Amino acid sequence: MRLPVRLFILLGALCLLAPSVSARVWGDAEGKLRVVAELVRTEGGEAFLKEQDGRVFAIPFSFLRSEDQQYIEQWVRKQSVQKFASLYAATRS
Repeated sequence: MRLPVRLFILLGALCLLAPSVSARVWGDAEGKLRVVAELVRTEGGEAFLKEQDGRVFAIPFSFLRSEDQQYIEQWVRKQSVQKFASLYAATRS
């Protein structure tokens, strides 16, 4: 039984140490905006995107294409799993 717990902790740690996904192309629902940026956080219905030059800006979810909104949902879920794995690992040490 100890091996699965250790394996779970190891996998969680690897997820936390893995580099984040690189920048992707984001766009608005009307097709007027195209920006290459990396999602760095979400808060209050806004996505905070970091451009390649390091500038971070906020954009409302509703302004983005549906595929970008779906990407954000998946990203948030992944962040939640990683946070849980980290907390779980901390309680086991």
